[in-house]
Formats: sequence, C-alpha cells, structure tokens
Amino acid sequence: MASHDPGRFKVAPSQEEVRAQAQEDVLDLLDKCVEDAVQDVQKYAFVANAFTRDRKLSIEKLTRLLVTMGSGSIDRELSRAFPDPNERPTVSAFSQALAKLRSSFMEALLKRFNATDKHRLNLLNTLGLGKKPWRLLACDGTKVNVPARKGSRWRVSKKRGRRRKDGREAKQCYQMHANVCMDLLTKEFVACTIQDPRHVNERAALIDIASKIPEGENALFICDRGYSGINVYAWLNEIGVGYVIRSKCHGKTVLRQIDSLPDEELDVRMELTVTTRRRYYQTHSDEDPMLVCKEIKKKPSETTKDSAYNYNKWDFGDMYHVSIRVVKFRINEPGEGEEWEVLVTNLPEDEFPLESFHELYHLRWGIEVGFRDLKYAIPTLYFHTNRDDGFVLEFWRSLLVHNVARRVVAAAEKRRRKKTKRRANQRGRKTLHVYKVNFKHCCFVLLEAMRSGHVDMDAILEDVSSCVVAVRPGRSDKRRMVPKGAVAFTYRVA
Repeated sequence: MASHDPGRFKVAPSQEEVRAQAQEDVLDLLDKCVEDAVQDVQKYAFVANAFTRDRKLSIEKLTRLLVTMGSGSIDRELSRAFPDPNERPTVSAFSQALAKLRSSFMEALLKRFNATDKHRLNLLNTLGLGKKPWRLLACDGTKVNVPARKGSRWRVSKKRGRRRKDGREAKQCYQMHANVCMDLLTKEFVACTIQDPRHVNERAALIDIASKIPEGENALFICDRGYSGINVYAWLNEIGVGYVIRSKCHGKTVLRQIDSLPDEELDVRMELTVTTRRRYYQTHSDEDPMLVCKEIKKKPSETTKDSAYNYNKWDFGDMYHVSIRVVKFRINEPGEGEEWEVLVTNLPEDEFPLESFHELYHLRWGIEVGFRDLKYAIPTLYFHTNRDDGFVLEFWRSLLVHNVARRVVAAAEKRRRKKTKRRANQRGRKTLHVYKVNFKHCCFVLLEAMRSGHVDMDAILEDVSSCVVAVRPGRSDKRRMVPKGAVAFTYRVA
C-alpha cells in the first residue's frame, strides 16, 4: 500500500501567495540573472575578447559592484565593496573595465530580471473593471541631468539670450531624455528608450515600446498629453493594444472633431477617415465631418521644431480609417483652473463606462511617483563614469535596482500587514492611519546587505517591514519645478 503523502492533499496556494514567495527569493533570482548575463558578456563588449583574462575585477565582480554602488566617489565605493586592500582594484582598473562594457549589457540584465516575474496580478479586477486580465502600463518621459563633458552627445543646445520662466538667462546643460514604461501594479519599470535631448520623439518611443509587447499580454497604455496624435492612435489600433491617452480640449494641435465637442460630459465613438490629399480634404471636409487631413512632409531643416514635426507625422496610406472613442468629463468647478478632461481610447463601452475613466486615468500618477523614487531614493544622478554610453549603462542599472527594491517592498508589505492585523486583533482596535513600507529605507537596507555579501533575506524583510510611513489620502502640495542636477566627482561625499 502506498504511503500517505500529505502534500498531495494540500490546498493549492493562491496567486498572491505564489507571487509573495517569488518576491522573497528576489536576491537569489538576481544572482541567477547575473550569472547568466556574464556568460554572454562578449556580445556586449566594445573590445574583442574582453574580460577573458584573470583580473582582480572580473566581469561578475564588476556587475555586482555596479548594482550596489551608491552616491560616493569611486574610491569610497571600491573601499566599501572590497574591505581587504589586497583584493581591492584601483580606480583606474574600474574605469578601464567599465569602458569595455556597452550599456546594452545592463539593459539585457534588466530584461532577464523582469522575465522572472511570472505571477502578475490583475489590477483592474480589484476595481471592478474589464472582463479580461489587462496589464496596466504607463508611459512617460523624464530628463536625466548628466555631468558636463566637451563633445558630449547629451549637450542641449540653448539659444543665446533665451530666458527661463523665472526670468534668468538659461545656461548650457547636459541631459538624457528617457521614455520609460512602468507596470502600474508591480510598480516596476518594464521598458525604456533613451533619446537625444535635441531630437525628442515621445510618440515614436511609445509606438516602439508597444510594438514589442508579446501577444496575449492584453496591454493597456495610459499616457498624458505628450503622446496624443492621430498617428499614435492608428499605430496602437494596428498593434492591437488598449490605450487611454489624454488630449487637449481646444487648440490648434487638437483634432477638429474633438475641438468642436460641447463642454459637457459625453462619451462618443468617432470613425475618422485620414487622407493625405489636401485637395480632397478641401472639397469633402464640409460634407464629411469625420475627415482628417495629414500631409506627408519631410523635415525641411535641422532648425524645424521637433514637436511640431512629430505631431504632424503620418505613417499610413492616403486614405486610412481610424476608430477612436472620446470621453469628456469635468475635473474642476468653473473658475478653478482647467475644467474639463478629454481622454482618447479604444476600450469597449460595455467594459469601461464613462464614470470609470476618472479613476482609471488617475492610476497614471504611479509613474510620476516612480520617477521621484528613481531620482531621490536611488543614486541615479551620482554617475561614476564620464562616457556618454556609460551614463546610459548606469541609468539602466538604476532601473534594475528600483525593480529589485520594489519586489522586496512587496514582500515586506505582505509581512507588515500580517503583523498589523495580529496586533489589531490583540488590542481590539485599528490604527489611526493606514501605513506603508518606506521605499527609501528599503533601498538603503538592500544595498548595504548586498555590499556586505552576507544576505539574510528574512532579516532584510524584518528590517524593511519595521520602517513605515503613514498614508494620508487627499494631501497635496504645490509642485516645485526644481531640477535635480548631476553631482560632479569633485563634490562627492568622502
């Protein structure tokens, strides 16, 4: 008679429990990704046969060092990573090793790590929206200041005498423009496109990111007004992904069909016909209110403004049908600033009614919080190189550290909720505020543990779950547009 196996009769773990277990093993997953990535390092090296000789700073040690580097100088970071002076590489050795590595290496490492999360949950089900499991994604652009270097490709051209909003004269600056895509449920960055600040094209970046989404993902992109345009709507319809993109209510850059809508809450479906023949548009626009004219023009010169050229770009034929749904609702009372919000989407009316879009578009703010965490909780702007491609490599590194920390926070949050529920049952009352795990403290604990080499995941989760901050809904503060500049090597903390 076969022996009784109690494991056969256990209840299968829920999707949340399976994902929580995967989050608790996050550092083991990261180690496995690093080991796999260094096997293919020759594909990402500038020099043939790089990293083949036996040196103090091997490619595996260099990768782990890059992941754990903080905001200090190179000397300080090397001392923290290699306490033994006999094992410690020199600053010159670090710089030369880093110069051999392409930024695509860290990009590939990020993709390997993201692929390990196979237990995604459906956020829209918790909101009572959607009949199928949509993957909620947000796309937005952010500028990253980098150290100045003569001949850098990241130099932003400023016209002499140009004034800033505060009246002072604009100075020369060096910036990368990163178009980033975030999963709004896991709060992890899933894709990124780095562009020259002088030739920014956010719409092309969105199309490129959407075209690389695997089939069956049911991706739903939520974007702000920088991504609106008939060419974008046509591409996303063609690719087969969902989208909710904010549009201006009135103005020259708005479709005339949207500009003519009355100022009232409405939900209309528009079947547009796009033509590239101006003569046909002039003779038929009066009888066909859904006709849109898009002339195919080549960019006349380098001085032409990129934003105007990219908005008027059209990639399809001379007669093309585009179906969109336009939703308009009030966001402020009369006299309190911008009153109305217009969203362009292709989502079905039976799954997403008009009243659901206010909450749905509000979820996009998660990527703005992600940018704040990326620039202030992680040492993103403390670069350790002076090469153009090195800046990109370290930015990919910051995205990787952010995603690792997010998974640790998710596992620590589950542990904190269990402790809070147990304490509430013992006391017989609930806490005054709702609390969440402090992300900045998690980054500090995680990087310190990874530098030391003595990783105890249980101790890390216990430490992270003990540091919490109160969640106070409805709080708002005036947005201060003060750029966070890159910190030069001369001004690093010792």
